[in-house]
Amino acid sequence: MKNKATNNQQKKLKFDRLAIYGWRCTIFLISLGIGSIIFGKIIPSPEIPVVTSKLENFTKNKDKYNVVFIGSSKIYRHIVPSEFDKAMERRGKEISSYNFGVSSMQSLESYFFLKKILAMKPKNLEYIFIELQNIELSINRENWRTNRVIYWHDWEHTFWVFDLILDYQHSLRVKFGALKSHTIPLMYNLGGVGKVDGLIQWINNQGNQDNITFDRLNNRFMQNDYINGYLPLDQEIGVSYQQRRQNFLGNLNTYHEKVNLLNLPSDKVVNPNSTLLRVTKDLIQIVKDSDVTPIFMITPVLQKKENLIALKTKEYVSTLFLFNNPIEYPRLYAPELRFDKKHLNDKGAREFTELLAEKFSEYLDREKN
Repeated sequence: MKNKATNNQQKKLKFDRLAIYGWRCTIFLISLGIGSIIFGKIIPSPEIPVVTSKLENFTKNKDKYNVVFIGSSKIYRHIVPSEFDKAMERRGKEISSYNFGVSSMQSLESYFFLKKILAMKPKNLEYIFIELQNIELSINRENWRTNRVIYWHDWEHTFWVFDLILDYQHSLRVKFGALKSHTIPLMYNLGGVGKVDGLIQWINNQGNQDNITFDRLNNRFMQNDYINGYLPLDQEIGVSYQQRRQNFLGNLNTYHEKVNLLNLPSDKVVNPNSTLLRVTKDLIQIVKDSDVTPIFMITPVLQKKENLIALKTKEYVSTLFLFNNPIEYPRLYAPELRFDKKHLNDKGAREFTELLAEKFSEYLDREKN
């Protein structure tokens, strides 16, 4: 009996220790969560090149604009708002536009960015041009812990992405990899880890009003044509940009071959997958909920994009402006208007902007009638 009592006491002691340990862990996790939330609210967000500048510039003048362009570098480097507005004015339309393109912006980030823009409630915004892209559900491992990825992984948006992944028609292994690539940025976002950079920037700026961050130092958006978000690759400095340019000029034969392939007729029928349909529908819904009209577009790229075009032919999207046709738009594929195989140079961007304004003006005339 005595041994049995002793065993019971030992079990109770172990249980009590485990309970105390569990309680301490719970208190630690709760404290960590509360501290992270407070830290995230108080500490300024880190400055993210291009993204921060564009959000700040737009916020200051958000009620000025009635047209916004959003997408990747194919928007950022290709649309000149000042030229677009002038071209529309010549056609009797009063337009004030802003280029919200950011290099490497994919659809999942565009969705988050779009929500931020609409949450500002710009009272005169009427149209949003959205670059139509294929959906990349996974993030490259080297980008998981970057501020550029962390900033758009809040609870609401990340769980929307999780839902997309779980509905994705693929193997469990692929789904798990995709979920992991978004879980880590979410944890960093909730923990305010990315805001350490913001804290360092804030401390460095205290007591020195002339001290500016790297992005502001290199911010050309406050100059001439760049005030509304456009910056051509011609104006970028750095060896990597010049190397891209030289590689393009040294491989013009390969470029011409790709353009010729794009000219070949195709009877290929490609249906948009369920993920593309879901994201497109959600994009359309959040824009329309703000009483704004979405206009999708495909820029002069070197792919046919049949699955994206199918969104229009199958009437999932009502308006899609297509420019990826060298036969219809040969000038946009002329080497002298290209910076590299993927992007127009400044001269090409201005010609493209004029064509875009012409197509938009025709669209407005049709809608009016």
